[in-house]
Amino acid sequence: MQLGINDRSAQVEQVFTALNLSLGQQLQQRSSQYYQATHPNYRTHPKAVFKGDMPTRTRMLSGSHSAQFAGRLIGGCADTLFPLLCSSLLDLKQWRAHHNQGVILYLENAELSPAQFARGLLAVRATGGLESLSGIILGRSLCLGQGDFSYHNALDYALQGVACPVVIDADIGHVAPNWVMINGADTECEFKQGELSLVQHYR
Repeated sequence: MQLGINDRSAQVEQVFTALNLSLGQQLQQRSSQYYQATHPNYRTHPKAVFKGDMPTRTRMLSGSHSAQFAGRLIGGCADTLFPLLCSSLLDLKQWRAHHNQGVILYLENAELSPAQFARGLLAVRATGGLESLSGIILGRSLCLGQGDFSYHNALDYALQGVACPVVIDADIGHVAPNWVMINGADTECEFKQGELSLVQHYR
């Protein structure tokens, strides 16, 4: 919905770069400087354009200042994927065993409350789906929660002790701007000084 006719922001237009890639080429993306905290109503304002109004603060869940990881990129909207990740339909543990290749799991949240998101992560973790991942990338959430259990509390609770790097509040999901995430792409990630860079290879 961000592909409005009047929108010329670099983050929005990068989807056309991805669609024009050829075999052997790569897509490079870096953290935005600002994200859009308000969500425009495209039904009443179909020509709305991206307007970053809050500083982007991508960070590591562990508090680390740097990390590098690589693998096949697999993921999407957690609302849809949690049931699949807890079944044989999207068994990351079996996939890694068969292909002998690392996996970067990326997830974003549309409508799940922090408690629901935590339960989903714990369910996937109980099946072994978070074992031996190269890394996890989590986007900003529309449902930040209120009171004593926020979205970030949910991540701390559900992912405590996970062995791989976990990057949170990345530029993916229902809070603009959004990276182009190509499922199955060989991907290299680097987090350094509050910025995440992503290189996806067409191979």
